Amino acid sequence: MGRIERRCISLRDGARVVIRSTEVEDALPLIQHNLRVARTAEFNVTLPDEVDLDEIKLSEGIQSDIEQPGSLSIIALNDRGEIIGDLEFSASKRRRMHHHGNFGISLHADWRGRGLGREMIQTLIDWARDHEVVERIDLGVFAENTRARRLYSSMGFVEVGMREREFKLGHGAYSDDVRMSLWVKRP
Repeated sequence: MGRIERRCISLRDGARVVIRSTEVEDALPLIQHNLRVARTAEFNVTLPDEVDLDEIKLSEGIQSDIEQPGSLSIIALNDRGEIIGDLEFSASKRRRMHHHGNFGISLHADWRGRGLGREMIQTLIDWARDHEVVERIDLGVFAENTRARRLYSSMGFVEVGMREREFKLGHGAYSDDVRMSLWVKRP
């Protein structure tokens, strides 16, 4: 199962946060977090009107993630217990591809650039290193998101490809999807 031990951490600026596994009861606060991020994140795939507001459906998805052996869903909470970050990892369900999976991460605007993303990704890496099947973590990032690409590179992720014009930003405007991977263990 995709579970982690609750972690209390201090960020670079001294702020204290908790990183823990997502629970079914987090569905409504997670919807609210997703709406905030969709409204404020320049490099978010989901637009505000695409955020699924169905709490029951999200609760069922969280439960499914908890039961899925190659999945991990974690959240970060500030000192008031509000969700300020969310990370989801899913390994492929196909046996020949089950050794790797993709993750996505979202952070509240006020918490970007403070080391929270690094802490959440490190939590994923540590979990994957201990996982019996997962060997590689993959991600996609907007080509123009140089800040995120620098972070991923500094954590050992390497660029392995690119999907040209993967994201349509508007009439005639596109962004490439840079694919990056990190082997957490080698066969």
